[in-house]
Amino acid sequence: MFNISEEYRKVPFVRFLVPLMTGILISLLVPLQKISGVTGLLITGFIVLSVAFFLSWISDYKHRWIFGTGINILFFLLGITLVQVRIAKEESAQNVDNSSAVVATVMDQPVETLKTFRVLMQTEVVRYEGSWHKEKYKVLSYFEKDTVVEKLQPGMRLLIHSGIRKFRNSGNPGEFNYSRYMADRGVYGRLYVPAGNWKISKEDKKVNSMIVLSARIRQKAYQIFKNNSLKGDILAITSALVLGERDYIREEVKESFGNAGVMHVMAVSGLHVGIVYLVLYYLLFFLDKISYGRLLRTLLILMALWIYAFITGLSPSVLRATTMFSFVVVGQGLSRTSNTYNSLAISAFFLLCLNPMYIRNVGFQLSYMAVLGIVFLYPKIYVIFSTRYWLLDKIWVLVCVSLSAQLATFPLVLLYFHQFPNYFLITNIFAIPLVSLIIYLGFLVLLFSFSGVLASVFSCILSYTVKGLVLIIKGVNYFPLAVTEPIFLDKPGVLMLYFFLISLAIFFHHRNYKLLNLSLTFLIIFIGWNLFLKIKANNQKSVSVLNVPGISAIQIVDGRTAYVFSSANSEKDIEKIHYAAEGYWHQLRLKNIKWESLNNLQNLTFKDRNLYFYHNQFQFYNFRGCLFSSEISGIESFINQNKIDILILSGSGRLPLNKILNNFNPHYIVIDSSVPWYNKNYLFADKEYSGNIFFSVRNEGAFIAEEVLK
Repeated sequence: MFNISEEYRKVPFVRFLVPLMTGILISLLVPLQKISGVTGLLITGFIVLSVAFFLSWISDYKHRWIFGTGINILFFLLGITLVQVRIAKEESAQNVDNSSAVVATVMDQPVETLKTFRVLMQTEVVRYEGSWHKEKYKVLSYFEKDTVVEKLQPGMRLLIHSGIRKFRNSGNPGEFNYSRYMADRGVYGRLYVPAGNWKISKEDKKVNSMIVLSARIRQKAYQIFKNNSLKGDILAITSALVLGERDYIREEVKESFGNAGVMHVMAVSGLHVGIVYLVLYYLLFFLDKISYGRLLRTLLILMALWIYAFITGLSPSVLRATTMFSFVVVGQGLSRTSNTYNSLAISAFFLLCLNPMYIRNVGFQLSYMAVLGIVFLYPKIYVIFSTRYWLLDKIWVLVCVSLSAQLATFPLVLLYFHQFPNYFLITNIFAIPLVSLIIYLGFLVLLFSFSGVLASVFSCILSYTVKGLVLIIKGVNYFPLAVTEPIFLDKPGVLMLYFFLISLAIFFHHRNYKLLNLSLTFLIIFIGWNLFLKIKANNQKSVSVLNVPGISAIQIVDGRTAYVFSSANSEKDIEKIHYAAEGYWHQLRLKNIKWESLNNLQNLTFKDRNLYFYHNQFQFYNFRGCLFSSEISGIESFINQNKIDILILSGSGRLPLNKILNNFNPHYIVIDSSVPWYNKNYLFADKEYSGNIFFSVRNEGAFIAEEVLK
């Protein structure tokens, strides 16, 4: 008989993690006032209260729930406080926009991009409001291409005569929140550095923090790979798999790995740490036969795991995996069977205390769900089939591991990536052994780098192994129906799907038919919810002006079809529009995107269903609009003294607003993102000329008209 309270007691540390996560989530979802001081007092009070209750009632079992309640409240408040402390730290970096100069430390090696070198730096002092202030936060710096920049080393301190600017989102619905993503990683600004605007500080004393030392080791290891004839994609993939350096991988390679369902191998995480752990565990087996050998073996494995975590940059996924395996190793060293759920809970607890924003990190969520899936589902799937043939058994193990991880993570994969790799089982069967071999060979190249012959031999084998991995991944991408997309799933849908999967998995484990009924109920709710969203999407109508830097982009949505009218001139411009609008398309559950050009407005004629576009004028149902571009001379041929719903101003030239408003009587005046900032300011100077509603897409994000279409 399944008893949830009994199962809960078996994992005591989960009882600390749940209230902590609840406090963090509530603090992130519900805007709270700054009550850090009050929270601190409450936490102190509850500690005292909990200890008092524990001492008073320790002999009386029925009163222990009071102590448990106090502990739950304590960790709930701790979660709220951690988020508030983090937000306070982010707010302290708000002065970055006013800065004019900065002294900062190079934290990682420069990465070459198309036009610049990207360098992660940490500020020491920042100049704003006429004086220098001690400010410590990370910034992403873009140095104008210069041969000197390539020689920058982690730990160097630079004096830079440029101002830091905050990251800003474009304000398009559903678009990736880049500024929040960077803030969650502790990076609060960007810095463009022209050539000649920086120099090595006179007070340069190379900083030797752990992060800097880690970056130096990775830089040296990367150079060893490079010196041993690894180059291009081979070098980039090797660096990603062995060192955790993903900056050098081309987007096309990342996309092919993602479509094949093995993108997880690119990020150093539980798979890589697990490989290192298993190798060391079996290599050091002989230590068990000597006095204190078990303790020595435990210490050596722990040391090696944390050195590996240090070398790969102490990323959240590596920290999580290393912490978890550390508890497993300690449990084995003490001859005890460690509870994996407890190990996971402890690692998550410490990571969230370190940075509560990890809770909304996609990699963090996928890593934990994958490990939970493997721990819970793998034993149940593995027993379905058995064989006495070693090779067949190992293949079946890989299938079970891959299937367990995929079942546990696929709702999140559908939510964040809107696609599902159909051949993930095939690719993982080949990819995981090859990735293991690449990691072994990578370490052998580094270990024998002093010997030119041995290093060359290992690097040659390594190169062919990576080529084989890439060949398999690319081959799978050519399979028919390699990826199912687009898939539409929102957050409520993810929760319902997980409730269904969890209750179904527990049913198969305990054979309690009430759980089967519960799982079917969640499935029905999930189907009903998505049916409701589909009906809603079929009836939606909207007119939007998207914020795409330097480009006019008008989107008109009718049901599940979008008409995109843009001034795009190249594939790069189209990519910009995709980046800006793709999240919105998924949000709207669109199936068809129809593209039209605005580059020849005077000859544009378009008619489809309920949309009519003639030259610069359009009508969608009863919604009327006009696009006025500075590239078109004269306004006499435009609508004269007619009321329209929206007037969209575009183009890089000067726009005669007074004359325009003499010919139009619009409800909305929208300035799109093709209008330069200096022309936008000129237009806003005439804002008081009319009672019309002005809207700057560049300043305020995408403009969306929905209400007027209802």
